[in-house]
Amino acid sequence: MVVADASSRSVLFGLNRWRCEYELPGGMIEEGESFIAAAARELEEETSIRIETPELIGYARFELNAPRREELAAVYGALLPDARPQASHEMQSFIWRTPLSESTAPIGLLDDVIAEWAVRS
Repeated sequence: MVVADASSRSVLFGLNRWRCEYELPGGMIEEGESFIAAAARELEEETSIRIETPELIGYARFELNAPRREELAAVYGALLPDARPQASHEMQSFIWRTPLSESTAPIGLLDDVIAEWAVRS
């Protein structure tokens, strides 16, 4: 899920407690759940930000290494300039940043590239 501030092109990244890097909020679809419902649920679970109808931006196909597999992700977005995320069981802190900009924070490259693509779409 890409949460962006249209005025600054900044995107919300959360620090994953286990991977210790900043990434986009998101996750897996539960049985019987639609893509859009999963995007809204994952955003709320990880950030406490509630949104009724995230907008489908497109799909990202990529390969992961551990274990090696190909994935297809539905990428949803929302423009929320006044979003106030809160720490959760998965994400412990948050930053707003312009995708692919220089940063001393540990940013997940795949999520950074997806965020850049999403804000340009």
